[in-house]
Amino acid sequence: LSLNIQCLNSKFDKPKILLDEHSNRSFEFCAICLQETWLAGDECDSSLYTLENYTSIPLKATCSTHGGLMVYLHKQFQYHTRDMYVPNTLWEGQFIDITGSNLQKKVTLCNLYRPPRDRNEEIERFLNDLSPCISTLSDEPSDKLIMGDFNIDVLKTNTREKYSDFLDLMLNNDFLPKITLPTRFSEKSASL
Repeated sequence: LSLNIQCLNSKFDKPKILLDEHSNRSFEFCAICLQETWLAGDECDSSLYTLENYTSIPLKATCSTHGGLMVYLHKQFQYHTRDMYVPNTLWEGQFIDITGSNLQKKVTLCNLYRPPRDRNEEIERFLNDLSPCISTLSDEPSDKLIMGDFNIDVLKTNTREKYSDFLDLMLNNDFLPKITLPTRFSEKSASL
């Protein structure tokens, strides 16, 4: 599950309710990736935001006050965090190798957030930073999941060159989008 929570502190009850509802149906997520936790500095103490049966893996906000990431990994798995992300003001990223349970091979889970800054030079710098990570992951013999909030509308790839470059980066490294329909709607438009 991937979700932009827009402040974990004020909305922590919502994922707990969702988990309880699914638990009543005997379903548990393997991992929950949250973006825009707004956790920074001392607030990044994950012990304040525990979920039963899950290990919390936080990353404090670095790219904006509305950044911050959290991965909740089900306790049936083991994990190792990777040093593929260097804190910066453009984006945030968690790269986690997951093993255990009945997995046939390692799974690399990537939880990413890029603030909604639409200038081409900022998107280009983000892509230049992300490209080596994507290339490295592409070459590895593991299953990979890239989740997050990129704030790049892939429905506009034919009108925005840098949006197209983002999609090209993913597709050229064999990362295929699983969500292909709009995720945000307004009265007169839709975006993905």
